[in-house]
Amino acid sequence: MQVRFSIAALALTLSAAAGWVAHRPSVAVQASSATSDPRAFQMQGTGPSAQLTVYEPGEHRFYVYQGVGGGYSSVFCSYSLELTHSGGPLERRNCGVGTIH
Repeated sequence: MQVRFSIAALALTLSAAAGWVAHRPSVAVQASSATSDPRAFQMQGTGPSAQLTVYEPGEHRFYVYQGVGGGYSSVFCSYSLELTHSGGPLERRNCGVGTIH
């Protein structure tokens, strides 16, 4: 009786696994097509000195947030970098004083 139950349980498990594999979606979705937000993010470092850089392609601008790993729960932009054209100079601008909402 015990052997039959184990074989039945194994057969049921294999059938469920085969059905799951057979019914997977056949079309792969890329992350870039699943979202309409074109921003890119990069995190550097860990801990209190971690830095986050956000790229806004429509503005050709990078926003840099320093100290995102420690301190207050709201971290404001430290400065931005703008590249108007390839090979041209980067223009650094300090971000304005932020407000907490």
